Amino acid sequence: MKKVNKTIAKIYLGLALVAFIAFFVLHFVHPSWYKENVYDFIIVCVNAGVGLIILFVNLLSKNLLKNIFLALALIGTCFADYFLTYKGANYEVALIAFIVVQLLYYLLTINMMKYLGIRLFITIVLRLVLIGIMVGVMFLLNKYSLLNLLVCFYFPLLVMNFVDAAINIFRIKNIWFSIVMALGFLFFIGCDVQVGLMNIGVSSITIFPIWICYIPSQVLLTSLGFIINNR
Repeated sequence: MKKVNKTIAKIYLGLALVAFIAFFVLHFVHPSWYKENVYDFIIVCVNAGVGLIILFVNLLSKNLLKNIFLALALIGTCFADYFLTYKGANYEVALIAFIVVQLLYYLLTINMMKYLGIRLFITIVLRLVLIGIMVGVMFLLNKYSLLNLLVCFYFPLLVMNFVDAAINIFRIKNIWFSIVMALGFLFFIGCDVQVGLMNIGVSSITIFPIWICYIPSQVLLTSLGFIINNR
């Protein structure tokens, strides 16, 4: 199975690199052909397909639960993107999907890094505390809305997934899993920060820089499947 996984990894990463360069060049050379939302959605759908292929290929392996969490997270990302790009930018539904995605990545981390006892308790408490702080700030600023409430749940989960992965790098165990996951979430955070700044009018950054943060994050997170099944 390892040989099959390595072959799939080489094909996927090769195609991802070619697509990224092609879209990057297309944006500058022929902007009228550049359909950002379409390319974005195609790539996350491909990632979801790769996640399902990894799950199918390794269906009888000891990593079944990890592969299920990853495949569901990638499918959830595809679902969220659909509501962002093809359903009139339905941010509430998309954020609910992204919250589920972050919880799935958390479950993947728990399973991969064997969180038990006090360590598991601390990671749960920190997430709840951050969510509580953000909800409290939202009410203090009188900015209550369903969208803001969902953000108060989503962003702490994303940040804590990055923090967990970054800390796990120093545990040495499954170090490449932690490095790739940390980088994936770092790009993810970079994308969301840019989106947030645009939405509140602080930044006039175009969508293109957001895209070059978001797509690498999804490629990195998809690549976790190859690391999981190459152990």
